[in-house]
Amino acid sequence: MTALKDKQRDIYNDFICDYDTKRDEIDLKYKNKIEETKKKYNEEKKEIKNNASKKKIQLINKKLIVLKDKIKRMLKMGLLNEAEIIKKEIEIENNKLIKKKQNEKIKQSQIKLNNLKNKQNKKLNEILLNCDKEKNDLEISFNKEKKELIYKFKNQLTDFEMFKKKEINNKKKKYIIHNSDNLFNKSFDKNNITKKLEDEEESLADII
Repeated sequence: MTALKDKQRDIYNDFICDYDTKRDEIDLKYKNKIEETKKKYNEEKKEIKNNASKKKIQLINKKLIVLKDKIKRMLKMGLLNEAEIIKKEIEIENNKLIKKKQNEKIKQSQIKLNNLKNKQNKKLNEILLNCDKEKNDLEISFNKEKKELIYKFKNQLTDFEMFKKKEINNKKKKYIIHNSDNLFNKSFDKNNITKKLEDEEESLADII
């Protein structure tokens, strides 16, 4: 019985160890997928920012066009003071246009980054859901196999108990038969018969 229980314990420990190994493999597989996804996200994010800094935004400032045309006419007419005033206005409008272009770059870049982040979150959620599903499936399979294994162990112990009882009963029967034969054989033993006859003779002598 002890040997059987020890064997069952070893089988059960191997079963648990196998389950832990499979669960760890799932965790590692999805951990690697998450790391790869994050790495790709960081690369794409960096690329969007680099492209945004290089990208040229074409915006039109109508006032600036009018002022540039006006300063040309002032210079042709030799109206330098008026041209200087217009030049300052052009600088102000130029700065406004530059700032507007920068804001537009930031806006477009931010939209792309937000879209990328949403895409990234969707991918990560899908990976985590798949990971949970695979682990749940493994746990369901584990619990089912665990019940079957324990049921098998119980049957083995029951079968062993029945076998042991049968063996004990067989031994008892053999002992009883064998012992009966001994007693029977002893009753025909020469010394025992002689002693019995002597006892009977003594009893008769006492009566007479």
